[in-house]
Amino acid sequence: MDSQRPDSTPRYLGLKRTELLIVLGLGAVVCGAIVTAALLISRAAPTITQAIASAVPPTREATRVPKATPVPTSTSTPTPAPTPTPEPGRSVSRPLPPSSVFVSAGWEVRVLAVLRGEAAAQAIRAANQFNKAAPVGREYLLVRLRAKSVHTDQASHEIRAGDFRVAGSARTEYSSPGIVAPTPRLAAEVFAGGEVEGWVVYSIVKDESQLILIWDPLSDTTTKRVYVALSEGAALPIEAAADRVLPIELGRTRGQAAPLGESVVTTEWIITALEAVRGEAAWSMAQAVNQFNKPPEMGMEYVAVRVRAQYIRAEDKTGRIYSGYFKTLGSTHVLHDAPSVVDPEPALDATLYPGGEAEGWIIVQAKVDESDLLLVFDPLFDTSNQNRRFLALTR
Repeated sequence: MDSQRPDSTPRYLGLKRTELLIVLGLGAVVCGAIVTAALLISRAAPTITQAIASAVPPTREATRVPKATPVPTSTSTPTPAPTPTPEPGRSVSRPLPPSSVFVSAGWEVRVLAVLRGEAAAQAIRAANQFNKAAPVGREYLLVRLRAKSVHTDQASHEIRAGDFRVAGSARTEYSSPGIVAPTPRLAAEVFAGGEVEGWVVYSIVKDESQLILIWDPLSDTTTKRVYVALSEGAALPIEAAADRVLPIELGRTRGQAAPLGESVVTTEWIITALEAVRGEAAWSMAQAVNQFNKPPEMGMEYVAVRVRAQYIRAEDKTGRIYSGYFKTLGSTHVLHDAPSVVDPEPALDATLYPGGEAEGWIIVQAKVDESDLLLVFDPLFDTSNQNRRFLALTR
Protein backbone atom coordinates (compact mmCIF):
# COMPACT_ATOMS: atom_id res chain seq x y z
CA MET A 1 0.00 0.00 0.00
CA ASP A 2 1.30 3.35 -1.08
CA SER A 3 1.55 6.11 1.50
CA GLN A 4 0.09 9.66 0.49
CA ARG A 5 2.36 12.63 0.55
CA PRO A 6 1.06 15.95 1.93
CA ASP A 7 0.15 18.82 -0.54
CA SER A 8 2.90 21.36 -0.37
CA THR A 9 1.16 24.02 -2.66
CA PRO A 10 1.10 27.44 -0.96
CA ARG A 11 -2.37 28.74 0.15
CA TYR A 12 -3.76 32.24 0.76
CA LEU A 13 -6.74 32.65 3.07
CA GLY A 14 -7.17 28.94 2.73
CA LEU A 15 -7.35 29.13 -1.04
CA LYS A 16 -4.96 28.04 -3.62
CA ARG A 17 -3.51 30.71 -5.81
CA THR A 18 -5.70 29.88 -8.77
CA GLU A 19 -8.80 29.77 -6.61
CA LEU A 20 -7.91 33.14 -5.05
CA LEU A 21 -7.48 34.70 -8.49
CA ILE A 22 -10.87 33.41 -9.55
CA VAL A 23 -12.56 34.83 -6.42
CA LEU A 24 -10.84 38.20 -6.85
CA GLY A 25 -11.87 38.35 -10.49
CA LEU A 26 -15.52 37.63 -9.67
CA GLY A 27 -15.41 40.30 -6.95
CA ALA A 28 -14.05 42.85 -9.36
CA VAL A 29 -16.82 42.03 -11.83
CA VAL A 30 -19.52 42.40 -9.13
CA CYS A 31 -18.07 45.68 -7.87
CA GLY A 32 -17.90 47.05 -11.39
CA ALA A 33 -21.52 46.14 -11.94
CA ILE A 34 -22.54 47.84 -8.69
CA VAL A 35 -20.63 51.01 -9.57
CA THR A 36 -22.13 51.07 -13.05
CA ALA A 37 -25.63 50.59 -11.67
CA ALA A 38 -25.11 53.40 -9.17
CA LEU A 39 -23.96 55.74 -11.90
CA LEU A 40 -27.00 54.91 -14.05
CA ILE A 41 -29.40 55.45 -11.14
CA SER A 42 -27.87 58.79 -10.20
CA ARG A 43 -28.19 60.05 -13.75
CA ALA A 44 -31.76 58.82 -14.13
CA ALA A 45 -32.97 60.07 -10.70
CA PRO A 46 -34.15 63.57 -11.84
CA THR A 47 -36.12 62.09 -14.71
CA ILE A 48 -37.70 59.46 -12.46
CA THR A 49 -38.54 62.05 -9.81
CA GLN A 50 -40.18 64.33 -12.39
CA ALA A 51 -42.13 61.39 -13.83
CA ILE A 52 -43.35 60.38 -10.36
CA ALA A 53 -44.29 63.98 -9.56
CA SER A 54 -46.26 64.34 -12.77
CA ALA A 55 -48.04 61.05 -12.13
CA VAL A 56 -49.22 62.02 -8.63
CA PRO A 57 -52.29 64.36 -8.73
CA PRO A 58 -51.69 67.75 -7.05
CA THR A 59 -53.28 68.38 -3.71
CA ARG A 60 -55.84 71.24 -3.14
CA GLU A 61 -53.29 73.09 -1.08
CA ALA A 62 -50.69 72.91 -3.82
CA THR A 63 -52.99 74.20 -6.59
CA ARG A 64 -55.17 77.31 -6.38
CA VAL A 65 -57.97 77.86 -8.86
CA PRO A 66 -57.88 81.47 -10.05
CA LYS A 67 -60.98 83.53 -9.26
CA ALA A 68 -63.22 84.45 -12.15
CA THR A 69 -63.20 88.08 -13.20
CA PRO A 70 -66.49 89.69 -12.02
CA VAL A 71 -68.92 90.47 -14.84
CA PRO A 72 -70.14 94.09 -14.55
CA THR A 73 -73.87 94.49 -13.87
CA SER A 74 -75.81 95.76 -16.86
CA THR A 75 -76.98 99.36 -16.49
CA SER A 76 -79.42 99.27 -19.38
CA THR A 77 -83.08 100.09 -18.67
CA PRO A 78 -85.13 96.88 -18.46
CA THR A 79 -87.80 96.43 -21.09
CA PRO A 80 -91.22 96.92 -19.48
CA ALA A 81 -93.54 93.95 -19.48
CA PRO A 82 -96.14 94.20 -22.25
CA THR A 83 -99.65 95.16 -21.22
CA PRO A 84 -101.72 91.98 -21.11
CA THR A 85 -104.39 91.71 -23.80
CA PRO A 86 -107.82 92.00 -22.19
CA GLU A 87 -110.35 89.22 -22.50
CA PRO A 88 -112.88 89.87 -25.31
CA GLY A 89 -115.80 91.88 -24.01
CA ARG A 90 -113.99 93.14 -20.88
CA SER A 91 -112.59 96.36 -22.30
CA VAL A 92 -113.45 99.18 -24.71
CA SER A 93 -110.20 98.30 -26.46
CA ARG A 94 -111.50 94.79 -27.23
CA PRO A 95 -115.33 94.69 -27.23
CA LEU A 96 -117.50 91.80 -28.35
CA PRO A 97 -118.78 91.88 -31.98
CA PRO A 98 -122.19 93.54 -32.58
CA SER A 99 -123.99 90.22 -33.12
CA SER A 100 -122.81 88.74 -29.82
CA VAL A 101 -125.11 87.33 -27.15
CA PHE A 102 -123.57 87.69 -23.71
CA VAL A 103 -124.62 86.26 -20.35
CA SER A 104 -123.88 88.23 -17.19
CA ALA A 105 -125.44 88.67 -13.72
CA GLY A 106 -128.33 86.37 -14.57
CA TRP A 107 -129.21 88.04 -17.88
CA GLU A 108 -128.79 86.98 -21.51
CA VAL A 109 -128.53 90.14 -23.62
CA ARG A 110 -128.35 90.91 -27.34
CA VAL A 111 -128.31 94.12 -29.43
CA LEU A 112 -131.16 94.10 -31.99
CA ALA A 113 -130.99 97.51 -33.68
CA VAL A 114 -129.24 100.90 -33.64
CA LEU A 115 -130.66 104.26 -34.80
CA ARG A 116 -129.01 107.68 -34.74
CA GLY A 117 -129.23 111.12 -36.29
CA GLU A 118 -132.51 112.19 -37.92
CA ALA A 119 -134.06 108.72 -37.71
CA ALA A 120 -133.52 108.69 -33.95
CA ALA A 121 -134.70 112.31 -33.60
CA GLN A 122 -137.99 111.54 -35.37
CA ALA A 123 -138.62 108.47 -33.20
CA ILE A 124 -137.96 110.50 -30.05
CA ARG A 125 -140.26 113.36 -31.15
CA ALA A 126 -142.98 110.82 -31.82
CA ALA A 127 -142.47 109.14 -28.43
CA ASN A 128 -143.34 112.25 -26.39
CA GLN A 129 -144.27 115.80 -27.38
CA PHE A 130 -142.25 117.18 -24.46
CA ASN A 131 -139.03 115.52 -25.56
CA LYS A 132 -136.54 118.26 -26.40
CA ALA A 133 -134.30 118.36 -29.45
CA ALA A 134 -130.73 117.27 -28.92
CA PRO A 135 -128.46 120.07 -27.63
CA VAL A 136 -126.29 121.94 -30.12
CA GLY A 137 -123.42 119.71 -31.26
CA ARG A 138 -125.26 116.59 -30.12
CA GLU A 139 -127.50 113.93 -31.65
CA TYR A 140 -129.66 111.16 -30.29
CA LEU A 141 -128.71 107.49 -30.37
CA LEU A 142 -131.28 104.70 -29.93
CA VAL A 143 -130.29 101.12 -29.09
CA ARG A 144 -132.85 98.28 -29.05
CA LEU A 145 -132.01 95.36 -26.77
CA ARG A 146 -133.41 91.93 -25.97
CA ALA A 147 -132.89 90.63 -22.43
CA LYS A 148 -133.82 87.23 -21.02
CA SER A 149 -133.67 86.32 -17.33
CA VAL A 150 -131.56 83.20 -16.77
CA HIS A 151 -131.48 83.56 -12.99
CA THR A 152 -131.57 80.34 -11.00
CA ASP A 153 -133.62 81.67 -8.08
CA GLN A 154 -137.36 82.17 -7.70
CA ALA A 155 -137.22 85.96 -7.26
CA SER A 156 -138.08 88.66 -9.79
CA HIS A 157 -135.35 90.88 -11.22
CA GLU A 158 -135.47 94.34 -12.82
CA ILE A 159 -133.72 95.51 -15.95
CA ARG A 160 -133.63 99.19 -16.90
CA ALA A 161 -132.06 101.64 -19.32
CA GLY A 162 -129.77 102.72 -16.49
CA ASP A 163 -128.06 99.32 -16.63
CA PHE A 164 -126.45 100.30 -19.95
CA ARG A 165 -124.10 103.07 -21.06
CA VAL A 166 -122.40 104.03 -24.33
CA ALA A 167 -118.90 105.26 -25.20
CA GLY A 168 -117.37 106.37 -28.50
CA SER A 169 -114.50 108.16 -30.21
CA ALA A 170 -114.89 111.21 -27.92
CA ARG A 171 -113.81 108.81 -25.15
CA THR A 172 -116.70 109.97 -22.99
CA GLU A 173 -119.15 107.62 -21.30
CA TYR A 174 -122.84 108.47 -21.79
CA SER A 175 -125.77 107.54 -19.56
CA SER A 176 -129.39 107.58 -20.64
CA PRO A 177 -130.71 111.17 -20.19
CA GLY A 178 -134.16 112.25 -19.00
CA ILE A 179 -135.77 111.62 -22.39
CA VAL A 180 -138.80 109.41 -22.95
CA ALA A 181 -137.71 106.57 -25.23
CA PRO A 182 -139.91 105.13 -27.99
CA THR A 183 -142.01 102.09 -27.18
CA PRO A 184 -141.26 99.46 -26.22
CA ARG A 185 -139.00 100.96 -23.53
CA LEU A 186 -136.47 98.80 -21.74
CA ALA A 187 -138.01 98.77 -18.27
CA ALA A 188 -139.31 95.51 -16.82
CA GLU A 189 -139.46 93.21 -13.80
CA VAL A 190 -138.91 89.61 -14.86
CA PHE A 191 -138.83 86.13 -13.33
CA ALA A 192 -136.48 83.39 -14.54
CA GLY A 193 -137.30 82.49 -18.15
CA GLY A 194 -138.96 85.84 -18.92
CA GLU A 195 -137.81 87.81 -21.96
CA VAL A 196 -138.26 91.49 -22.86
CA GLU A 197 -137.26 93.94 -25.60
CA GLY A 198 -136.91 97.71 -25.48
CA TRP A 199 -135.24 100.92 -26.62
CA VAL A 200 -132.60 102.90 -24.70
CA VAL A 201 -131.83 106.53 -25.68
CA TYR A 202 -128.55 108.47 -25.44
CA SER A 203 -127.40 111.99 -26.32
CA ILE A 204 -123.96 111.76 -27.92
CA VAL A 205 -121.51 114.06 -29.68
CA LYS A 206 -122.64 114.56 -33.27
CA ASP A 207 -121.03 112.24 -35.83
CA GLU A 208 -119.22 110.33 -33.08
CA SER A 209 -117.79 106.99 -34.25
CA GLN A 210 -116.53 103.76 -32.64
CA LEU A 211 -119.68 103.40 -30.53
CA ILE A 212 -119.65 100.70 -27.86
CA LEU A 213 -122.48 99.53 -25.57
CA ILE A 214 -121.53 98.99 -21.91
CA TRP A 215 -123.40 96.61 -19.59
CA ASP A 216 -123.02 97.82 -15.99
CA PRO A 217 -126.07 96.75 -13.93
CA LEU A 218 -127.04 99.23 -11.23
CA SER A 219 -128.34 96.51 -8.92
CA ASP A 220 -125.07 94.52 -8.83
CA THR A 221 -121.89 96.43 -8.09
CA THR A 222 -119.76 93.25 -8.12
CA THR A 223 -120.54 92.33 -11.72
CA LYS A 224 -117.77 92.98 -14.23
CA ARG A 225 -118.67 95.23 -17.13
CA VAL A 226 -119.32 93.82 -20.59
CA TYR A 227 -118.52 95.83 -23.73
CA VAL A 228 -120.23 95.23 -27.11
CA ALA A 229 -119.37 97.06 -30.34
CA LEU A 230 -122.37 98.73 -32.01
CA SER A 231 -120.71 98.54 -35.42
CA GLU A 232 -118.19 96.15 -36.95
CA GLY A 233 -114.65 96.88 -35.83
CA ALA A 234 -115.56 99.53 -33.26
CA ALA A 235 -112.95 99.77 -30.49
CA LEU A 236 -111.16 102.37 -28.35
CA PRO A 237 -107.47 101.41 -28.02
CA ILE A 238 -105.66 102.93 -25.06
CA GLU A 239 -103.42 105.87 -25.97
CA ALA A 240 -99.95 104.93 -24.69
CA ALA A 241 -98.75 108.47 -25.47
CA ALA A 242 -100.67 109.72 -22.46
CA ASP A 243 -98.00 108.17 -20.22
CA ARG A 244 -95.47 110.63 -21.63
CA VAL A 245 -97.41 113.63 -20.29
CA LEU A 246 -95.66 114.44 -17.01
CA PRO A 247 -96.84 116.66 -14.15
CA ILE A 248 -95.54 120.24 -14.20
CA GLU A 249 -94.72 122.68 -11.41
CA LEU A 250 -97.26 125.31 -12.46
CA GLY A 251 -100.10 125.37 -9.95
CA ARG A 252 -98.48 123.16 -7.30
CA THR A 253 -98.64 125.94 -4.68
CA ARG A 254 -100.68 129.09 -4.13
CA GLY A 255 -97.65 131.15 -5.08
CA GLN A 256 -97.42 129.26 -8.39
CA ALA A 257 -101.12 129.44 -9.28
CA ALA A 258 -101.81 128.98 -12.99
CA PRO A 259 -103.13 132.16 -14.65
CA LEU A 260 -106.70 132.07 -15.96
CA GLY A 261 -106.68 130.20 -19.26
CA GLU A 262 -103.46 128.24 -18.58
CA SER A 263 -103.36 124.52 -17.73
CA VAL A 264 -102.07 122.54 -14.79
CA VAL A 265 -100.98 118.92 -15.19
CA THR A 266 -101.23 116.11 -12.61
CA THR A 267 -100.52 112.40 -12.91
CA GLU A 268 -104.04 111.85 -14.32
CA TRP A 269 -105.51 115.17 -15.45
CA ILE A 270 -104.90 118.34 -17.44
CA ILE A 271 -107.12 121.05 -15.93
CA THR A 272 -107.80 124.54 -17.31
CA ALA A 273 -110.00 127.28 -15.80
CA LEU A 274 -111.38 129.13 -18.83
CA GLU A 275 -113.64 131.81 -17.32
CA ALA A 276 -115.29 132.72 -14.03
CA VAL A 277 -118.47 134.55 -13.01
CA ARG A 278 -119.35 135.37 -9.39
CA GLY A 279 -121.96 137.04 -7.24
CA GLU A 280 -125.45 137.76 -8.64
CA ALA A 281 -124.49 136.64 -12.14
CA ALA A 282 -123.46 133.20 -10.86
CA TRP A 283 -126.63 132.90 -8.76
CA SER A 284 -128.73 133.73 -11.84
CA MET A 285 -127.02 130.90 -13.74
CA ALA A 286 -127.79 128.46 -10.92
CA GLN A 287 -131.46 129.57 -10.81
CA ALA A 288 -131.84 129.27 -14.58
CA VAL A 289 -130.70 125.63 -14.67
CA ASN A 290 -132.84 124.52 -11.72
CA GLN A 291 -135.47 126.50 -9.86
CA PHE A 292 -134.91 124.39 -6.76
CA ASN A 293 -131.25 125.37 -6.39
CA LYS A 294 -130.85 127.04 -3.01
CA PRO A 295 -129.25 130.49 -2.67
CA PRO A 296 -125.77 130.75 -1.12
CA GLU A 297 -125.50 130.80 2.66
CA MET A 298 -125.31 134.10 4.55
CA GLY A 299 -122.02 135.84 3.88
CA MET A 300 -121.20 133.56 0.92
CA GLU A 301 -121.63 133.96 -2.85
CA TYR A 302 -121.57 131.56 -5.76
CA VAL A 303 -118.78 131.45 -8.32
CA ALA A 304 -119.49 129.83 -11.69
CA VAL A 305 -116.35 128.53 -13.43
CA ARG A 306 -116.06 127.04 -16.92
CA VAL A 307 -113.47 124.27 -16.79
CA ARG A 308 -111.85 122.02 -19.36
CA ALA A 309 -110.53 118.64 -18.19
CA GLN A 310 -108.61 115.93 -20.05
CA TYR A 311 -107.99 112.47 -18.62
CA ILE A 312 -104.45 111.27 -19.35
CA ARG A 313 -104.01 108.09 -17.32
CA ALA A 314 -102.75 105.44 -19.77
CA GLU A 315 -104.74 102.53 -18.36
CA ASP A 316 -107.87 100.76 -19.47
CA LYS A 317 -109.90 102.53 -16.79
CA THR A 318 -112.25 105.49 -16.58
CA GLY A 319 -111.85 108.75 -14.70
CA ARG A 320 -114.73 110.75 -13.25
CA ILE A 321 -114.67 114.55 -13.13
CA TYR A 322 -117.32 116.87 -11.64
CA SER A 323 -117.73 119.85 -9.29
CA GLY A 324 -116.92 117.72 -6.22
CA TYR A 325 -113.26 117.75 -7.34
CA PHE A 326 -113.01 121.51 -6.85
CA LYS A 327 -112.78 124.02 -3.98
CA THR A 328 -111.91 127.71 -3.65
CA LEU A 329 -109.32 129.59 -1.63
CA GLY A 330 -108.87 133.33 -1.24
CA SER A 331 -107.80 136.09 1.07
CA THR A 332 -109.45 134.41 4.08
CA HIS A 333 -107.00 131.49 3.68
CA VAL A 334 -109.88 129.03 4.18
CA LEU A 335 -110.76 126.26 1.73
CA HIS A 336 -114.43 126.36 0.66
CA ASP A 337 -116.11 123.15 -0.56
CA ALA A 338 -118.41 123.23 -3.58
CA PRO A 339 -122.10 123.73 -2.64
CA SER A 340 -124.80 121.12 -3.30
CA VAL A 341 -126.46 122.66 -6.35
CA VAL A 342 -127.23 121.65 -9.93
CA ASP A 343 -124.50 123.08 -12.16
CA PRO A 344 -125.34 125.24 -15.23
CA GLU A 345 -125.50 123.60 -18.65
CA PRO A 346 -123.33 122.31 -20.10
CA ALA A 347 -122.16 121.02 -16.73
CA LEU A 348 -118.72 119.55 -16.12
CA ASP A 349 -119.80 116.05 -15.16
CA ALA A 350 -118.14 113.32 -17.19
CA THR A 351 -116.72 109.83 -17.08
CA LEU A 352 -113.77 109.73 -19.46
CA TYR A 353 -111.53 107.08 -21.00
CA PRO A 354 -107.80 107.84 -21.47
CA GLY A 355 -107.47 110.73 -23.92
CA GLY A 356 -111.04 111.89 -23.33
CA GLU A 357 -111.81 115.55 -22.76
CA ALA A 358 -114.79 117.38 -21.24
CA GLU A 359 -115.70 121.02 -20.83
CA GLY A 360 -118.44 122.58 -18.73
CA TRP A 361 -119.58 124.72 -15.83
CA ILE A 362 -119.23 124.11 -12.11
CA ILE A 363 -120.59 126.11 -9.18
CA VAL A 364 -118.21 126.79 -6.27
CA GLN A 365 -118.47 129.40 -3.52
CA ALA A 366 -116.45 132.01 -1.63
CA LYS A 367 -116.89 134.71 0.99
CA VAL A 368 -118.63 137.80 -0.32
CA ASP A 369 -116.02 140.12 -1.89
CA GLU A 370 -113.20 137.71 -1.00
CA SER A 371 -110.13 138.71 -3.00
CA ASP A 372 -107.25 136.79 -4.62
CA LEU A 373 -109.66 133.97 -5.39
CA LEU A 374 -108.18 130.67 -6.56
CA LEU A 375 -109.86 127.55 -7.90
CA VAL A 376 -108.39 124.50 -6.17
CA PHE A 377 -108.39 121.17 -8.02
CA ASP A 378 -108.52 118.64 -5.19
CA PRO A 379 -109.21 115.08 -6.47
CA LEU A 380 -111.17 112.75 -4.24
CA PHE A 381 -109.10 110.15 -2.33
CA ASP A 382 -105.86 112.05 -3.02
CA THR A 383 -104.98 112.02 0.69
CA SER A 384 -101.35 113.01 0.07
CA ASN A 385 -102.40 116.11 -1.93
CA GLN A 386 -99.84 115.21 -4.60
CA ASN A 387 -102.33 116.15 -7.31
CA ARG A 388 -103.78 119.27 -5.68
CA ARG A 389 -103.40 122.28 -7.99
CA PHE A 390 -104.18 126.03 -7.75
CA LEU A 391 -105.65 128.09 -10.62
CA ALA A 392 -106.27 131.84 -10.59
CA LEU A 393 -109.82 133.02 -11.33
CA THR A 394 -108.87 136.57 -12.25
CA ARG A 395 -106.42 137.90 -14.78
